[in-house]
Amino acid sequence: MLDVYFQDDEYLAALQADKEKEIKARGETEIRRLQEAAAKEAALQEQKHQEEAAHRKMLEEEGGEANSEADISPVLVNEFERLLATKQASLPQEPALDDENAVTLLVRMPDGSRHGRRFLKSDRLQLNLTAFLFQSLFDFIDIHRGVKPGTYKLVRPYPRRAFGDGESELSLSELGLTSKQEALFLELF
Repeated sequence: MLDVYFQDDEYLAALQADKEKEIKARGETEIRRLQEAAAKEAALQEQKHQEEAAHRKMLEEEGGEANSEADISPVLVNEFERLLATKQASLPQEPALDDENAVTLLVRMPDGSRHGRRFLKSDRLQLNLTAFLFQSLFDFIDIHRGVKPGTYKLVRPYPRRAFGDGESELSLSELGLTSKQEALFLELF
């Protein structure tokens, strides 16, 4: 009968050891999960800091020497905001989705974001009407504030072709952008 008590004690000890191992494994899993969550949060914070730094750098390049947004002249900020508002207002009306003469242009920005909009195939990269400059496609890119205006060219990857100021009077159709959907990316100077 004494052997039974020893067996029961050994069984209970083994059962207790198994429970402790399970609790330890759960704890380690929870610790790993928390560490992964902390790493993801740190990566998101780092990305946010990089985006803020890039935005500050762009503002510095546009507004001269400045260490923060507060250092930038309010006149320059207002002028830039007014210019962007004018560009947004000058964009031609977006054609209907089922319009046969429309082309959807998807533009990948240097930061990896993508922006898309429909234009008519007859729209030009740039129109000069009585000294007022409409740059429909370039304006569309500028209003997204991804890059400083005038510091980039548009590139179609295949067949590779760069679109710049020299083709500003040509229509999208004349530039060969005639598919229902075209993908472009920005290349900085």
